[in-house]
Amino acid sequence: MDYLSYLKEQEQDTEPKPKKRDLWAMLSTMKFAIWILIILGIMSLVSMFVGEFWNPERMAEQGLRTPSSIEPMLRAFQMDNPFRSWWYRLLLVVLNLSLFACVLKRMPVIWKLWISQPPIIKSIRTPQSDLTIFRQVSVQRDKLLAKFGGAWKFRVKTDDVWVAEKSRFGMWGPLLTHLGMLLLGVGALVSSFGGFTTRAGGFAGDVVEVEGMPFTVQLDSFRIAYYPLQPGQWVAVDDQWVGRLIKKNASGDWLIERGLEGTDETEMTTAEASRIKNRFNNDMDRGNIERYSSYVTILENGQSVHKAEIAVNSPLRRHGFRLYQSSYEPSAPRVMADYRSATLAIKDSAGQTVQTLTLPMGKETAIPGDTLLVTAGRLLPNFKVGSDFKGYSASGEFINPAVELTFRGPKGFSKSQWSFPKFQGHDSGPGKFSYNVTAYDGERVTTELRTIWEVKKTHGMEFLWAGFIIGSIGLLLCFYVTHRILTINWPNAEHAETVLMGISRKTPHLFARELDHILDSIGARAS
Repeated sequence: MDYLSYLKEQEQDTEPKPKKRDLWAMLSTMKFAIWILIILGIMSLVSMFVGEFWNPERMAEQGLRTPSSIEPMLRAFQMDNPFRSWWYRLLLVVLNLSLFACVLKRMPVIWKLWISQPPIIKSIRTPQSDLTIFRQVSVQRDKLLAKFGGAWKFRVKTDDVWVAEKSRFGMWGPLLTHLGMLLLGVGALVSSFGGFTTRAGGFAGDVVEVEGMPFTVQLDSFRIAYYPLQPGQWVAVDDQWVGRLIKKNASGDWLIERGLEGTDETEMTTAEASRIKNRFNNDMDRGNIERYSSYVTILENGQSVHKAEIAVNSPLRRHGFRLYQSSYEPSAPRVMADYRSATLAIKDSAGQTVQTLTLPMGKETAIPGDTLLVTAGRLLPNFKVGSDFKGYSASGEFINPAVELTFRGPKGFSKSQWSFPKFQGHDSGPGKFSYNVTAYDGERVTTELRTIWEVKKTHGMEFLWAGFIIGSIGLLLCFYVTHRILTINWPNAEHAETVLMGISRKTPHLFARELDHILDSIGARAS
């Protein structure tokens, strides 16, 4: 392709050649690449649609089976993991080959044009020219040249003809767009063969490590923000009963729908906002949550290097790893409770209370009439036994409180047991007495939830970022930078007027308007 053909958007060489029918000629056409993109898009949409209805693991859990007539086809096309399937990778390979052929075909052409001198046109002096713009004016040379500065660069100067160009670098736009698409395709192909996804998380204060990740993450805090009170929320009133907000009355209190205990009926009641909590239960109030996020410190070689917030739709990105705020675990909170003192009832073998002791939390106290020492330790507000047969608190609510008693005696004797203030009569203990905590005072409880992150590592991110940047630059050049060339034929013995001839790669009407504006500004009338 010569310079003039390029400017006139004639995508062929100056001398016509027979069309090639080989594979390389087919790959190097954008039509072929576009068809591959269309097929890839259709297959991706189909796989996403199928994935909504066909999930082997989920169906197995629910006891469902896929019809035998279509399951072999779904498995053959790997619809359970389409973006790592053979057809997805095959289409990406073909697409990348096509884009590579397009880049390889156009690179020498653009480079030849870039280093070439713009064409000198001297013979055309009539409006019947096939050039895009033709203007014939009577104007002084110095006056006209004064208007062509800045973006206009005169690359040819002879006695009869001057040639200027503007936005010449715009000719690289299509090539950079193709190159960006190629890099994106390569990145997508590489990422389909590599990377991993795992889940991690912890409680506030934990340092989380993920295998292969060159840094650790210290969780400083996990915070949940709740919406203000609004209709439709489930709320707790006076910490005694749960209802659903209906509307806010003009007086400022709320109309609340509550269920009648033991029936399917409901009643309407009102309560002031000060009596209402929309954060009351880790499971029931999840619909009231506005956002939740983790505040973390990035550690490298044991040193703090960065602080960040991990929130929904705002992941942490570092060294090719991405940490997404996936969810949190309300069913197994970490509950920390303390109290000032506990009242311990000491009973004899007949079950009669012989003495009571006030035990400050964590302080060892001697038992009168016995050689044992007792310590009132942990308080679990809602006692449960885990799979490891150890006690834990299922929530911060005092539903089934338990106090841990530790006894110590002569010859290294030590024993721990749980005592339940709400359930008397289950007294037991070492020695000749039995023991039971009957009350505690000054209790305080804090509840922490375990945050859960989805950790992803994707290979090929360098290609994806490079493709995005280069492709974006190419699109900007294609759409917003227009290569223009202007030839000025100066007056001579045969022609008394100056002839301006221009070619625009795109939008010739805007070029003509720009040229007319320049001529009008110097009072030159074009014929």
